[in-house]
Amino acid sequence: MDFIQTLLAGIAFPAPPTLAGWFVWVSLLAALIIFLYRSRHELPAWGSKEWGLFVVLLILVPLLNLFIGLRLTSGSVRPLPGLPADAPGSALMLFSAIPWLLGGGLLGPLGAALLGAFAGLMRGTWDLYSLFPVVEFAFLGMWFSLNTRQRYRTPAYRLLRQPLVGALLLVPIHTLFYTLSALFTQWGTDIPATARLDFAISNAYIVTLAFGGEMLVGGLVTQIVSVMFPANWVGKQTLQPSPGEKSIETRFIFAVGTFILLLLLTLLVGGWVVAGQSARDMLEDRLSSTGEAAAQSVPFFLETGQNLAVQLASEPRMLDATGSDLTAIIASRIKAVPYFDQFIVLDAVTKDVLAIYPEDTRVNFRLYPDEDTGILLSTQGVLTQVYSIPPISESGSSRVSFLVAIQDGNQVRRVLIGRTTIEANPLTLPLIKSLDNMRSLDGEGMLVDDTHRVIYHSDRSQTLITYDGLQSPTPIFYDDTASDGTRQLVYYQP
Repeated sequence: MDFIQTLLAGIAFPAPPTLAGWFVWVSLLAALIIFLYRSRHELPAWGSKEWGLFVVLLILVPLLNLFIGLRLTSGSVRPLPGLPADAPGSALMLFSAIPWLLGGGLLGPLGAALLGAFAGLMRGTWDLYSLFPVVEFAFLGMWFSLNTRQRYRTPAYRLLRQPLVGALLLVPIHTLFYTLSALFTQWGTDIPATARLDFAISNAYIVTLAFGGEMLVGGLVTQIVSVMFPANWVGKQTLQPSPGEKSIETRFIFAVGTFILLLLLTLLVGGWVVAGQSARDMLEDRLSSTGEAAAQSVPFFLETGQNLAVQLASEPRMLDATGSDLTAIIASRIKAVPYFDQFIVLDAVTKDVLAIYPEDTRVNFRLYPDEDTGILLSTQGVLTQVYSIPPISESGSSRVSFLVAIQDGNQVRRVLIGRTTIEANPLTLPLIKSLDNMRSLDGEGMLVDDTHRVIYHSDRSQTLITYDGLQSPTPIFYDDTASDGTRQLVYYQP
């Protein structure tokens, strides 16, 4: 939770609806106008006093919606897909709801709708990043006004007439509007509906908590005002029988409709949770089998390379042979066993190249920093070492360098370096294939070395980047956020 002095320091981005979203937006606006027309008998007459109050509240809307608040954070919150902005809806602007809630009680449904629309424009531009809040806040203001100004006499309606209760009842409606906005707002291109829905559900808790805090503060203020100025707030109209008192049919339809709605909502949420968990379990099984198969091939690949390099370094001729004789020795080993694609023999002290095969690689040969350090370590008793090194070209695959000391007694006189390309080595082909198969799931597979560098990636452009995900001595499966802000599931196999 962070203090917000103003939302103006963020990005102003009132994203328009999608093509289908415009139809939904216009439909909601039409429904709002129809509701206001049908409730025109609830509209109080405005005189100079009411107009003055409306202007004051209108001025307060941007001040209270854009200044003084809290930014709520959570590990489950997703950033806006494709945009470098804070998670929309996570700002709790402490006094933002006071103007349009007061307008609902003092000015009636039309005043509340106009103030709410202006507040929605402010929040949609600087916090929610959508045009849907314009219609939403207007609708919420109108409904709050109708609830608090109704004069039905039953206990449920008397409770609904209390401003604090009426404000808190707006919280679940805001969550519903937020989900609708996420589905139909054009935040970026090529964002699938499933990613939009997952984004809305992931952020629903924080959004509900933030809006609930605003309703609590606004409801308390309006509750105090309603007690201090009861005549201006609800008028002096006589109490009336509620719709349920007038008609048994209305009471029955309301009770049965509420039950059916709750039942359908329970089934929908339960089905979503069960289906999501089942899909998650299936994906985890697929990723774990791929990770385990890949991990099992790595030790065999490394041990084989180390053993082949040690065998070659142990040959007596490697100590004294020079020139073409030394080149012929290492060339015969490359041709005999299809594992290494380059051998280099260097002087352990001067680091001069004594032999290299293939010989046409001598011109562009250079030692990499890890190899340079490894030569020094070999003279200090570290006889065998393994390092990952960059590819020859940007489009190539990373390589692995096996470094073995060539000893004369206890003295290290020469160093043998054997290099192999991961993508071309026959022992790593099953590993490469299993990682590349992640593309069939619209995913990615990667092999990471002990320094957290990605030495193979199913996306060739990502090779040798740094892996910054979670790490563990045991396999883990966790949720993460992709670079475009959408959810990604990660399986880490050490």
